[in-house]
Amino acid sequence: MIFKSIQTKIVLIAGLCLISAVILLVGYGLYSSKSTQDVVSSEVSSLLTELNMERLQNLAGEQSGTIQAELALALDAARTMANTFEVSKFKPKDGKGALDIGRDQLNAILLNVLKRNTSFNGTYSCWEPNAIDGADENFRVNKDGNNPTTGRFTPLLDT
Repeated sequence: MIFKSIQTKIVLIAGLCLISAVILLVGYGLYSSKSTQDVVSSEVSSLLTELNMERLQNLAGEQSGTIQAELALALDAARTMANTFEVSKFKPKDGKGALDIGRDQLNAILLNVLKRNTSFNGTYSCWEPNAIDGADENFRVNKDGNNPTTGRFTPLLDT
């Protein structure tokens, strides 16, 4: 097909240039849009990761504070009971106990601590053989924290 008219040749060349320009502009627009989307997606992902990490760290800090408070309460109760029981075994120079605590009193203390601390699962005390009153032989029964075989005082009170 031979174009004889100059006007037809100009229209054909202009049309080809216009179509080429449109194809190039649309292609560049698609490429630019894809690149921008990738950058935005990467930045948003990075920001969300950072935000979520910060939220998780805050939540972990709050939860660790709650757990630490619970553990501190339990440790304070255990230390207080241990100090009280230690005083009961302290012998001053005159030979008398500073505090006379027997098996029943120890069970009452353990029960009172358990009742006043509803978050506790139980309270216990474990004594060496004959350490509480020197009478383990007389307490070989399976009640009130006495070991049925040895008579050793090892009470466990639970909810």
